[in-house]
Amino acid sequence: HNWRSQVRMKVVIVLSNFGLPPNLWFGIHFDVALLNSIKTDGSQLEIYDHCGSLTDFEREKRRKIWQEIFPQMQFNGCLSNLTVSDWASLPWFSSKIAAVDPSVRRVEGISYPFWDWTWSHFVKHVQSLETWKAEDLPIDLPSIVPQRQIPHGGSLVGLIEEENTFYIPRATTSIHLTERQVCDLELLMNGGFSPLQGFMTEQQYLSVLRTTRLPDGNLWGIPTTLDTDNDDITVGQYVQLENEEFGGNFAIMRVDSKWIPDRIEESQLVYLTDARDHPAVKHLLEEKRKFNLGGPIFGLKLPVRNWVHCKTPRDFFNLKDEVLVAFQSRNPIHKAHASMLMSVMKEHGAVVIHPIVGPTKSDDFSAKSRKETYEVLKTVIPGIQVEYLPYNMMVGGPRECLQHIIIRKNYGFTHMIVGRDHAGCKNSAGKDFYGPYQAQDYVIGKLDEISMKILPFKHTVFVPAISGYLEAEEARKRNLEISDISGTEFRKKIVAGENIPEWFAFPEVVTILRSHYGPKTIDS
Repeated sequence: HNWRSQVRMKVVIVLSNFGLPPNLWFGIHFDVALLNSIKTDGSQLEIYDHCGSLTDFEREKRRKIWQEIFPQMQFNGCLSNLTVSDWASLPWFSSKIAAVDPSVRRVEGISYPFWDWTWSHFVKHVQSLETWKAEDLPIDLPSIVPQRQIPHGGSLVGLIEEENTFYIPRATTSIHLTERQVCDLELLMNGGFSPLQGFMTEQQYLSVLRTTRLPDGNLWGIPTTLDTDNDDITVGQYVQLENEEFGGNFAIMRVDSKWIPDRIEESQLVYLTDARDHPAVKHLLEEKRKFNLGGPIFGLKLPVRNWVHCKTPRDFFNLKDEVLVAFQSRNPIHKAHASMLMSVMKEHGAVVIHPIVGPTKSDDFSAKSRKETYEVLKTVIPGIQVEYLPYNMMVGGPRECLQHIIIRKNYGFTHMIVGRDHAGCKNSAGKDFYGPYQAQDYVIGKLDEISMKILPFKHTVFVPAISGYLEAEEARKRNLEISDISGTEFRKKIVAGENIPEWFAFPEVVTILRSHYGPKTIDS
């Protein structure tokens, strides 16, 4: 990536993508656009691509990809098994860059100066080089960078290998994924979990668990892991990831790490409790399997659901809106939500209801029934957009709120609505595990770092005197009579067939939910 200091020499020598997998390079349109602009003035491009830690099939795949991207340019091939002296002998190499961070990762005795850098690290240090000047670049850099949002970590990861199946490794065993694991895999492959390139290794897992950061410094909320009870899977093995219900074989994973995690520590650090009546803790301690596996993913295809279509982050980046607001939801939308959404649309513009379609709490309305209610809202709330997210929710409080924001950043959103008790849940006695605004307070100091904004909302109630909604605190200050129904109460009324006040819910939504959960439906 040192083309910045070499452009005026009309010879560009590229170290590809900070050690990332070659399929990610296709997503870095910033670099491709720059290099394509250079070739128009007759420059010669020499490509050096470090491959010291790659297998033969990975090395050959890189060679083919480079040739496909720049077929008319000189291709020097992959330089395998580079030594430290080899690095120093390359014409672009600078001792200043090599000395930036003495703790950089080392693989097979090779120093990779850029391995764990973020884009901001790279720009900062390359700009410090005496030979680099912004005016040397042949194009206007800001015109290339996406104007609305930049993915977490700087680049949108894409792990689908498309039609290059010749280069996909052959698996020697398979894992049948749960629905939650299918959701995680889909977000890894489509870029929703950028900058991750696979399920977390033990090093990544412990870093996120204890610091809420990946080893490269990027914030991350909840560890993204793959669990199994298979004792026979070993490090270095290739494993096929599959689930027939969602379309068969999705990906091949190379196992770079296998370990037995401390589920109690994970519960306490991520969910702030080890109480088993917390849904996520119950899942960790009673449903998760013995081992965690980590390693890169070679995606074959995305999962398919015959009842809903989930757009990918790239679909969202094609939207033209300068401001794009996400509303995270795992529940049906009611009139209080609609009032809030319409006020946000009026002030900020485009709002997308972005509900999850993966597993949630066991007593939540099913994703299929909720999907029907969201679709009917398009006719009830003018201008609202509804898209679906293949995410499984842990109701994990503050750290899950951070996770929701990072995912929406990767989907191209600029803002996310964060309401009262975001991603919260109650214990068996009906008491909240988290404070009503604990999630808002937790993420607010991290927003500048991840270039996102939240629209915080407080608890709203219906006020008969004005036939509308106010914040509960405001209504109390004005001594106004209020009406309110909790989500738990609403679910109980639907199941029992009790009357739902019209001020609370849309009749169309109530009708749909009764068709799935009313007394006659439950009895049958």
